[in-house]
Amino acid sequence: MPVRILLFSLIIGFAFWGCKEEDQEAYQKVSPELRATLMNLEKTDERKKPITVVFRVNEDLTDLHYDVLKKKQIKILANIGPIFTASLPAERVVDLAKMKFVDHIRAERTFKATPRDSGNSNFKIKEKLK
Repeated sequence: MPVRILLFSLIIGFAFWGCKEEDQEAYQKVSPELRATLMNLEKTDERKKPITVVFRVNEDLTDLHYDVLKKKQIKILANIGPIFTASLPAERVVDLAKMKFVDHIRAERTFKATPRDSGNSNFKIKEKLK
């Protein structure tokens, strides 16, 4: 396990080493999981593949913010307060991270619904037939 962490750290380090200073600051806003996903998409030449991300902003977004996002092909899907969900080409994640009003970006997570009792309970629902 420590070897994996070391290898992952080295890969991320090399990714930062080849970037401009402003890109390095932007990459600090991107979660490690999303960085790994972006690097995999880069290797397979799928940079234009649409992905869904969740990002946090540090100020209320104005019409100007929305216009800039639209020009960068970033489509806002939903938001709750300062947390936004957006769909965008993978190559645009760095553009989103460079925006001063963005604090953090991570990949969308998928959750699986599981029953609480996981089938071990004797509780059953009875239907009334009329």
